[in-house]
Amino acid sequence: MDPYCGWCYANSKNILELSKTYEIEIIPAGMWADINARTTKETKDFITKGSRIVTAKTGVQFTTNYFNLFDQNINFNSEIPSRAINTIKEILKDKTNQKIVEFTHEIFISHYFKGKDLNQIEIYKEICDKLNINKEDFKKEFNSETQKHNTQTEFNRAYQLAKKYPTLIAVSENGNIELVEGNFKLEELKNNIERILKEE
Repeated sequence: MDPYCGWCYANSKNILELSKTYEIEIIPAGMWADINARTTKETKDFITKGSRIVTAKTGVQFTTNYFNLFDQNINFNSEIPSRAINTIKEILKDKTNQKIVEFTHEIFISHYFKGKDLNQIEIYKEICDKLNINKEDFKKEFNSETQKHNTQTEFNRAYQLAKKYPTLIAVSENGNIELVEGNFKLEELKNNIERILKEE
């Protein structure tokens, strides 16, 4: 997934629901990271048009708060929210992945519903407070050179797995990997996952 992917936002609630039953790993892809970052000016027409398509297809809403961002001079740089997700993955590496999915979902809500600028670290500290994650641990890890390097490594890993987002991949017990299709319908996603996981 990518934090600036409207289709990923549309599927985020489904992924959150699936995480209650399945072990879900979030892999940020860096779609608009670093030199590929985009400005609000560059993306306004593209996103305005695209958001209508996403809403028509999935029913998810893009709020006025979100579109107000395009009146500001903001960079959409996937590296920052992706590093926040990878930071939480490191902090919670011995815990269930469900809270990582919750954290990711809250990033989408902060951006697309509340209209928050994802360049601001305060957003992630607020999410930490909401999910009872130590925000000082988050801040230290987020700013570390190790985590900056790890985020680039994860971008490369994501690129090897998928070229479009969101992509949901199921891995069966015997290691078989298969793309899960579902057209953003939760029951269809569940049925396809169950079919894949039962294959020998």
